[in-house]
Amino acid sequence: MVQRRSSDEDPKVQTVSLADVRLLTRAKAGEPAAIAEIWQQWRNPLWSVCRAMADDKGGAIELLRALYAELPAAVRGWARDTALCCHVATWVFRRLGAILELPALSSIEAPAPHAVEVPSQEEAARRLARLSPRVRLVYLIDLFFGCPASTTASMLDVSELDLRHARSKAAWSLVAGGAS
Repeated sequence: MVQRRSSDEDPKVQTVSLADVRLLTRAKAGEPAAIAEIWQQWRNPLWSVCRAMADDKGGAIELLRALYAELPAAVRGWARDTALCCHVATWVFRRLGAILELPALSSIEAPAPHAVEVPSQEEAARRLARLSPRVRLVYLIDLFFGCPASTTASMLDVSELDLRHARSKAAWSLVAGGAS
């Protein structure tokens, strides 16, 4: 494991897997097998995010194809002292935001609902679809990649508070239905 301080002000230590460092080193050198290994490792979460962001399956396939084509170039700029999951999440957030021409993330009010319920799978999908595309992308990145808010906000160059507000908005919209 490689450890580093996540920032000068933050005493938390981020741990990066030595296997990820080795894989990324090979990928940055342009080794096709390493690029393929990264793709294999992350293709299912990438598909899930693309499918949730696209209007239909065909659109999701096109988004996934675009990400697949851009992966070899993207890994060249990734630092070895950051977890691979955070690099993938940041890359997907930025690329899908650009491809889909999503507006900038801004501060979002997230009022607590009066009552919460566990929605059916179909209702959860409808509620997710009603979220603004940018908030939906934040939710999906959080769901499938699980990077800490501080890390994600720093890598995306957005306010951590705005990122947390987007997460809250998504979570309340999913449990509260129309109450958000």
